[in-house]
Amino acid sequence: MPDWLGATRIANLAPPPAHWSAAKITAYWEEAQVILAALGHAHEGLAARLEQKIRLYPAAA
Repeated sequence: MPDWLGATRIANLAPPPAHWSAAKITAYWEEAQVILAALGHAHEGLAARLEQKIRLYPAAA
């Protein structure tokens, strides 16, 4: 995975579109965790921001 992918997921973890199913929302949240695990080492600040966005994402509830 390219390092920039982590930064794009930060921007994309806005509230999901209303037409997304619960399964798709959960899958997107899980994928964000995979990205963090794979790329969190690339930039400490971006990793912290992505962790925060993951915690706040609806699937985390």
